[in-house]
Amino acid sequence: MPGQIKERASWSAYPELPGIEFFSGCNICKRYDPHMHSCFAIGTVSAGSEHFWCSGAEYVAVPGSVEFINPGEVHRGGPGQSGCWSYEMLYVDVAAMQEIRDEVSGTTDAAIWFPNTVVSDHELAASIAALPRILAAADSGIERQTRTMEVLSAIIARHATPRLALRGNEPRGVRLAKQYIEEHFTAACSLTELSEIANLSPFYFLRTFQRSVGMPPHAYLRQVRTMRAKQLMETGIPICDVAAQIGFADQSHLTRQFSRILGVTPGAYMRAIRFKTDSQCVGTTHRDASANATN
Repeated sequence: MPGQIKERASWSAYPELPGIEFFSGCNICKRYDPHMHSCFAIGTVSAGSEHFWCSGAEYVAVPGSVEFINPGEVHRGGPGQSGCWSYEMLYVDVAAMQEIRDEVSGTTDAAIWFPNTVVSDHELAASIAALPRILAAADSGIERQTRTMEVLSAIIARHATPRLALRGNEPRGVRLAKQYIEEHFTAACSLTELSEIANLSPFYFLRTFQRSVGMPPHAYLRQVRTMRAKQLMETGIPICDVAAQIGFADQSHLTRQFSRILGVTPGAYMRAIRFKTDSQCVGTTHRDASANATN
């Protein structure tokens, strides 16, 4: 019965795997807001199905498929016909992925890219789904590094390509509006103000911004605030102080927005990455924070 389904979500990170983080979601029924990442997001569905949009196209991911979200690609999603889904995600910094690609291929001539958003690869999907459990059970940092390198090497060898050409430039007005939001995200800004910065009428500015960025200006502001909050949390700043610095109404507002983009609460995320700032956690090699995804 739907009322008996309990959503569970966790975020994991390891000191010996810089630039790589992991998300596990079980029985996820909610829908995520449009957002993007500055890193590669690679995952697989282990149960149920996911219905999502990425860069203007619609996809369905099922067990046995692998999803690739490149840095900067706007996406949103939720459960498919199954009503909920379970999945695993790897978040890999561009520099970390590039370094592994260079070692795997022996080339440094172009940036790495994944041209297909969803592919059917049962073997690789099984490896991705099992990786968080394997890492949690590993008894040494070198084993975690080895297991992760094996999976990422297979991902790159099977599905990565060089990014030989960049996409078209954004209109100047959109670029100026984005720059303004990124520099003034703690303050309120109006549609009129942004359209004047872009030198466009409000209606045309909205259409142009949505088409170029993949989300409306208010969603982009929310994206910028949430990712900046994540950065501040990684320095150990308390959540209540982060909310005040970023421009959220209060801590509960930050919690709602953070969960709707990253899948866990700010508290769960901070517990997962505490080793980055907590000098007292001597001998601790892993932080895994679980949270009810509805919190």
